[in-house]
Amino acid sequence: MVRLDSATTNSRPGKPKLHSFNDLRPVYTGSLNTQVKSVKAFSLTSSVIALALQPLMFEKLVLNQPVLTGVFLGTGCLGFILGTPLLLHYVTKRYVIELRFSAQSRIFEADTYSLLLRRQTLRFTAADVNVPSVPGPITSIVASGKPLLIDFNLFTDADAYEHLLGYDKPLNLQFNEIKSNSS
Repeated sequence: MVRLDSATTNSRPGKPKLHSFNDLRPVYTGSLNTQVKSVKAFSLTSSVIALALQPLMFEKLVLNQPVLTGVFLGTGCLGFILGTPLLLHYVTKRYVIELRFSAQSRIFEADTYSLLLRRQTLRFTAADVNVPSVPGPITSIVASGKPLLIDFNLFTDADAYEHLLGYDKPLNLQFNEIKSNSS
């Protein structure tokens, strides 16, 4: 597969440079892929069914009650119907399904699920990765400004793991001297 990248150019300005992503290989596969997909699919399906049945529920629950009770019941049902898939998406949107690495171009691709269970691909380099000193509740790394959840124990390629986290860079062991004034 060959993709065009208009941001980088060949020697002639305005002509896109061809990047080959044929050597992208999986280096990480999440262990909860099927569970995340199943729970999100069930939640979306039940919400769509509940929205389709909303007129019937409205007639049975709301119209036979006093106005204030009907408003609270209708709002509560609608909030639950719409809130559950949104809450699940908020929790699982950072979960990485698969991470691929190109050893030739040194590019990573991370796949996550969107709200409607479509695969979203985030392309980044190791320079774009930041490992927070205090990780968030559902964050292991931040790649190109997007928080991602990765279980580092599931990496199948140690070189890609080291490159992702910057362990392959030389260490800078120069310490600044602390000047003390004893006056």
